[in-house]
Amino acid sequence: MKIFKTADGGTSWLELPLPNGVVSQYEMDVQSIVFFDENNGAFTANNEAYRTYDGGQTWTTILTTDYTGNNPIYDFCFVGKNEAGEMILAESNENAWYDNHIVTSLPSSADYTIVHHFPHSGIHPDYCNYSNGRLHYLTRNFNFWDGEIQIYDFNTNDMETWDIIGNIPLDVHHAGGKTAIVTEYGKIYFHNWHSNDWNVSSYNFHDHDYTAIEYVNDFYIAVAQSSISTNYTGVWEEALDDSGNGHSEYFMQVQKIDDKSVYISGKQGLFIQATFK
Repeated sequence: MKIFKTADGGTSWLELPLPNGVVSQYEMDVQSIVFFDENNGAFTANNEAYRTYDGGQTWTTILTTDYTGNNPIYDFCFVGKNEAGEMILAESNENAWYDNHIVTSLPSSADYTIVHHFPHSGIHPDYCNYSNGRLHYLTRNFNFWDGEIQIYDFNTNDMETWDIIGNIPLDVHHAGGKTAIVTEYGKIYFHNWHSNDWNVSSYNFHDHDYTAIEYVNDFYIAVAQSSISTNYTGVWEEALDDSGNGHSEYFMQVQKIDDKSVYISGKQGLFIQATFK
């Protein structure tokens, strides 16, 4: 996988060099990436975390040991930024003897602060995500049918675990007092934080796995392999699907630009901007 940077909203892209020691793009499996400004950024790939202070021209491997300085860190699953503009790094250790960690750092700093560490749960995290004050670890149970969400709240410093029965969660977003998750087999669930129940709030348009969900102003947009679903009009409907029109794009991620627009990316270099009127 290659890394590209844009400075004009996606009209043109500059390919960035790979970190030292990575000799081929095919060795790179980028999990998450964030830039705070033109120079300062970070990404996670292949269970490592990398950081740049010169716009991606050089990359440095960071945080190879945990907060004790003795135990190795095995698996970074997320890098992002919070409302204070700090970098957030989430590490989920595959080694049951060592803790999981959440650390923060200022955009141009080389110093890191452990904000939370907790015992390894014995469940391998598939994906991590941060939204509106909460960091979510999406995990798959050992039976490979159910899932869990481990949630750390930066405002209260609390950590809790929610079970997802019957479907494996693939993305999560918290906004407006509700937590939304998208799962395999084309399902979208909502949790209002006032009960233990998850409600299926969308229609089942298809059985494709949803890969990402984003909150835009007062509505959600979710992407699957070859469809885009949204409740922009107040009800869930397909904004784009592959029914009878030869549409074959494979959507993978959606990211908010402003209160009306999102970026949607996918396989084979797909990158589009969608605006809701």
